[in-house]
Amino acid sequence: MSAYNAAPIKFSGVSSTTNSLGVNDPQTGDRCEEGGVSYLYVYNGSANSNVYPGYGVVPQAGSTAYTMTLSSVTDTDWLAGVCVNATIATGYYGWVATRGYVHVVLSTASAVTGDLLGVGVNGTCTRHNVSATTDVAIAPFFGKFVTSVATAGTGTVYLSTYT
Repeated sequence: MSAYNAAPIKFSGVSSTTNSLGVNDPQTGDRCEEGGVSYLYVYNGSANSNVYPGYGVVPQAGSTAYTMTLSSVTDTDWLAGVCVNATIATGYYGWVATRGYVHVVLSTASAVTGDLLGVGVNGTCTRHNVSATTDVAIAPFFGKFVTSVATAGTGTVYLSTYT
């Protein structure tokens, strides 16, 4: 007996982007899984900022649901996902990864295997800071580095956002 799946048909791959939604395009907030990575369909509402592969997005304040931006404050913003396959230009729709093994661009600090992933500035990621006095995380973290990464380099993390 075969298994039945009620998931909607996806007409485009997770590398596709578009500036207007057609009848066969996913809608913002749609989710899919491909190659062991979970994805979320979002709109890039950044003002003149493309979202490049390896960069994270955060919800844009005062906008509609699933409108994202690069603007973030290090270790205090809420990561919604990481662009993985194709650049999402300003005013375009595209897929961001929310869970799975992905490559990220690190900001000004380096990271070693086992460090926690935090939000950096302007879409980059950072090694998450942990309080030395209480030994608990003082800001949200979104994954764990599985490779060591040099300052401003790229590396692999296991990503697990809460979206």
